[in-house]
Amino acid sequence: MKMLKMLIIFSVSLILFGCGNDETIKFIDASGTIESTNITVSSRTAGNIEAINFIEGSKVNAGDTIIIIDHELLEIQLQQAIAGKDAAEAQLNLMLAGARKEDINHAEQNLNQAKINYETAERDKERMQSLYDSRSITKKQYEDAIARYDLMSAQYKSAHENYNKVKKIFRQEEIDQARANLNKAIAGVDLLKKNIRD
Repeated sequence: MKMLKMLIIFSVSLILFGCGNDETIKFIDASGTIESTNITVSSRTAGNIEAINFIEGSKVNAGDTIIIIDHELLEIQLQQAIAGKDAAEAQLNLMLAGARKEDINHAEQNLNQAKINYETAERDKERMQSLYDSRSITKKQYEDAIARYDLMSAQYKSAHENYNKVKKIFRQEEIDQARANLNKAIAGVDLLKKNIRD
């Protein structure tokens, strides 16, 4: 009897499984609200839009190029900045090079001539002093010798200062300023290049 019960249960189970449908349809009926994510995208550089590479509502990823900005104006500004950098670099190089050799030679010749004139006037003054002390010349002749000595002394001092000025034509502060101007110009060029890339 036990065997018969088991056979009946097994047969009924088999019939039920055989009549079943493999497709299981599941529905969930619910109500709710779906919020969209809106993100404001702005450009690092201002300009006119040249091309739009997306459709409104489409998904974009970080780093995607979605708009291409016309950077013709930036390229012109870049060329101006490069020219400014080149001018600043040339100015700094000119300052570092100092005066031309011809200018230095000319100043040196003037200094040598002024030194000779000064030494001659100094000897003449000493000679005139002796002659004046012995009353061999007039006071006017002695004063003329002193005046000539003073004039040659001033010219020698001026020629010496001019020579030093020509040799070191620019002060360190002026060179530092030129170097700062060059660095500023380089930074401007780099900034414009970055704006064009972005």
